[in-house]
Amino acid sequence: MNIKFTKARIIKLFTISLLILNLVVAVIIFIDIQLIKAPKTEVFVNILEVTSEEIILETTIKMSNPNSFEVSFEELLLKTSTKDDKKIGEIIFDEGKIPSYNTKIFYSKDKIYFQEEGDFSIIKNKITGKIGVSFLGFIKKTIPLEVSVIASVKEIIDSLDIPDINMELGFENITQEGIEFIVNVEIFNPTKIEFGIDEFSIIAKTEEDIEVGRLVIFGDIVGPEEYAIFTSKGSLNYNAFDSEKIKFTINGIARGKIGGLEKKVNISTDTELIIPDISEFIFKNQPIEFQIPVQFKLRLKGIISMISFKIYNPSQIPLEGRDLSCCIFRVDGNKKTLLGEAEMDPCIIAPKERICVNTEIVIPYRTFLFSGSFKLIPDWIVLNINGHFSIAGTRQEFPISLNAYVDPTLFRNKEQV
Repeated sequence: MNIKFTKARIIKLFTISLLILNLVVAVIIFIDIQLIKAPKTEVFVNILEVTSEEIILETTIKMSNPNSFEVSFEELLLKTSTKDDKKIGEIIFDEGKIPSYNTKIFYSKDKIYFQEEGDFSIIKNKITGKIGVSFLGFIKKTIPLEVSVIASVKEIIDSLDIPDINMELGFENITQEGIEFIVNVEIFNPTKIEFGIDEFSIIAKTEEDIEVGRLVIFGDIVGPEEYAIFTSKGSLNYNAFDSEKIKFTINGIARGKIGGLEKKVNISTDTELIIPDISEFIFKNQPIEFQIPVQFKLRLKGIISMISFKIYNPSQIPLEGRDLSCCIFRVDGNKKTLLGEAEMDPCIIAPKERICVNTEIVIPYRTFLFSGSFKLIPDWIVLNINGHFSIAGTRQEFPISLNAYVDPTLFRNKEQV
C-alpha cells in the first residue's frame, strides 16, 4: 500500500511530535521540581563584643543550592530573641535567586541593647523564609525554610578576663595598738564591662601561720578598661615582731553585670614584708633618754657605789629592759681594770614614763687602790651598763651598752652623773 505524505500531513505529524516531546520534557521537569531539595543553609553567629549596655552580634548566613535548576528565596527573615522569647531584633533580607549549584552569603552586624526585662543568658536566632522554583510561569513549587541557632552570652561572660590586682604595703609607725601599716590596692579592669568591688579583706600572718592583723577595705565601681586605687591603714599586734617577715593576703569579690547576668569572680594576691629592726620604730621620732647617777660612800668594808639607771620612754608603746647588768672599772692610761659588777632588775617602762633601777656595788679598798699601774688614784672611774630592750611582750630586742665617766677626785658623798 502506498502512503502518500502530503505537505500538510507532514506538518501535522511534526507538530504532534513536538507537542509530545514538550509534554514529556514538562513531565520530567515537573517531576524534578517536585523533588526540589532545600538549600543547604549554614548560620554562623558570633558575639563580637559585650559591654555593660549592649552586645554587638555578627550573623552570617550561607545558602548553597544543590539543585540542577535555579531557586528563588523570599520572605527571608532573621529574628533575634532572648532565652525567654522576648524579641530583641529583626532583619528582613531582600528577595533574590541562587543559580544551580551556587552559594549566596548574607551578612549582618547589629547592636542589641540590654533591657531590664528578658533572660539574656542565651541569644536565639531564627531564620525563616520560602524557597521556590518556577517553570513556564505557571508551574511553581515552594518549600519553607527554618533554621535556628543560639549564642551563649553566659559563656562569653564566664570567659571574660578577671580584674588584675596589685598590693603595695609599708610600715609607718608603732603605737599602743600595734605596728601601723599603709596599704595601696590597685585594680585594673581589662574588660568592657564595669565591675563592682564589695570589699577587700587583708589578713596578715607570721611565718608560723599565726594571724597578727586583719583589715577590711571598702570597694567601689571600676569602670571598663580603667584603674582604681584603694588606700587604707591597719595595724599588726606586737607578736609580729617575733617573726622575720609577715605575709599579707588580700581577697575580694568582683561582680560584673550584663543584661541581668552576673559574673562573680574572686580576686586575690599576697605579698611579704620584712619586719624592720625594732629600734627603727622606737627611735624614729625621739631617742630613749638614759641617765646613770652614782653616789660613792666610804665605809669600813670598802667604797659603796650606789648606782641608779634612769630611763625615759618617749614612745607610745611599753618597753621592757632585760638582762641588765652594771660594771665599774678604773682606767689608768690605756689599762682598764674591773672593780666590781652587779645584776640589775628587769623593768617595764610605760609610754611617756620615767623609771629608775637601782643597784649597789661594794669595792674593797685593796682592789681599788692597788689595781692600777703604781697609782693609788685612777685617771677615771667608768660605769658600764649592758642589757637589752624590747617592746613589752615580744621577743625581738635591741642591745644597749652605756658608759658613764666619773672624775675620781670628785667623788665624795655626792651624786655623780
